Amino acid sequence: MDPRLRPYIIRSGFYGVYRIGHITLDWGLITSLVERWRPETHTFHLPVGEMTITLQDVTVILGLRIHGLPITGTCDIDWSLLFDLDDATLAQYARAFILGLIGSALFTDKKVLAHLYRELCRASLDGATDIAGCVTLLQLWSWERLHLGRPDFGRPPAPPAAQHLEHDAVDDLPAEHLEWKVPLSWAQNPSCVLTFYRDQLDAQTHDQVLWESYMGDLVAHLLAISLADQEIWRTMSPLICFDIVEWHRPERVLRQFGLQQGIPLSCSIEQHLHSVDRRGRHKYDWEAFHA
Repeated sequence: MDPRLRPYIIRSGFYGVYRIGHITLDWGLITSLVERWRPETHTFHLPVGEMTITLQDVTVILGLRIHGLPITGTCDIDWSLLFDLDDATLAQYARAFILGLIGSALFTDKKVLAHLYRELCRASLDGATDIAGCVTLLQLWSWERLHLGRPDFGRPPAPPAAQHLEHDAVDDLPAEHLEWKVPLSWAQNPSCVLTFYRDQLDAQTHDQVLWESYMGDLVAHLLAISLADQEIWRTMSPLICFDIVEWHRPERVLRQFGLQQGIPLSCSIEQHLHSVDRRGRHKYDWEAFHA
């Protein structure tokens, strides 16, 4: 990225995502987690209890804003209207850079956590052979909290987005913030890595889970975006992105927030919404559909 673009990317809220860059995906690890996902609860069912990816993980790991109006309305958008011809050329290049970042590295075509929930639900069904969405978030979440497959640093390093940036600061950040960006190594694992991961999850114990990943000095160095909306980290609400409506149910994983977990009550994920998509509805008003 041209250094002249960096202040614009920082102000847009996408600098944390840019800093993560490319991380090699461990498909054995991802598959073993998908097998533990339950569409009825939007959680992974593990021997130690339920765990899931929450809005807290999105903002801490990716450095993205998590609060705002629903992403809805019509999908029939004239993207050329986004470019104000009166703005500086650098601002236009910054917008193009962000659109490329969204399209190639983060969302594919939908909002990050809502899309990942939808894809996990779809991929967990019998006969599924692939998964889309922000799979990088799934892998980094696992490395932050679970014992299997993570690079061995002796302790979990700070998430890539745990960076302290003031206003338009553009200096490069210390290397320790990017320690997850390492080549994968199977030196400690047998060749049948999926079977290995399955066995490791089957034998999982409580001391192999880091329930509260974001504490102490790490919190003090988070992006301002990551700290702005702590009051909604535990909100129970639908995550809305045009056709996608997926429920965020953190009350089932209270240990991830340092709280005592009781027996979760039954919850409604409204699974019938999983069958709603954009096929044949390219010029559809999703705000009216989901009113």
